[in-house]
Amino acid sequence: MFKKFLIHFFIFLAIVALIWFGLSRLNFKKATRIDHRIEQLEEKLGDIFLKIFKQQHQEIKDPEIHEYLESVLEDLFSKNQIDRTSIDIYVLRSSMVNAFALPGRNILLLSGLVEFTETPEELIGVIAHEIAHVESDHVMRKLSREVGIAVLFTAVTGNYNMELLREVAKLIASNTYSRTLENEADLLAIEYMINAGYNPRGLVDLFNRFADKFDILPSELQWISTHPASVDRAERLEEIIEEMGTVSFKKPDMEKWNQFKNKLEVR
Repeated sequence: MFKKFLIHFFIFLAIVALIWFGLSRLNFKKATRIDHRIEQLEEKLGDIFLKIFKQQHQEIKDPEIHEYLESVLEDLFSKNQIDRTSIDIYVLRSSMVNAFALPGRNILLLSGLVEFTETPEELIGVIAHEIAHVESDHVMRKLSREVGIAVLFTAVTGNYNMELLREVAKLIASNTYSRTLENEADLLAIEYMINAGYNPRGLVDLFNRFADKFDILPSELQWISTHPASVDRAERLEEIIEEMGTVSFKKPDMEKWNQFKNKLEVR
């Protein structure tokens, strides 16, 4: 009797295990298909938004400008185990002091922001911040919350809803991330800079310069005006840096930096 009970019990367990395995595989396949579709959506959105911004602003393709950027960003990528080929960085001509990440792992630097920076560390800090947004998938998290994945799918299927897509592009350029996401990007940017051997005070200095120079921020200063208060961010990051104690950082080549800035400012 007991032997018969054991046989039925093990048969029951086997059936339950098969059902569970089948359902888990079904859910896994479904989740995989959804993830793949979202990846395709992100790539398509990235291409569309990149085209929109390039229509609005002239792309700067000067090889010397990009060679300098690559030289100062090499360690930022390699020391943080970030695949350099996975992120595209574009420089666009604009008086707007702005930089932002797009879907599809693209980063746009507007020349107004590059010209506003006074040291390589300030510029590297901005780029590190945007890389943090990319690596943390903040762009799609923001769009899914504020626009909705279903709406985005609809906008890019069939005949593109360009009016909606242009409005979404404005939303991206506004840099209106939640305070939580901004704090996360700030902390990651500091970590990236330290790992690469760059003084993270560059980002703190940039925040402080914005706070000191502008009581009321003009609309051109989008990168800072739409973020949490620059003074608060600088103080928070300063506290983190103070806790590190004495750390030596590489000294940037200021002659090459000035040549880069002069080259960028040539119209």
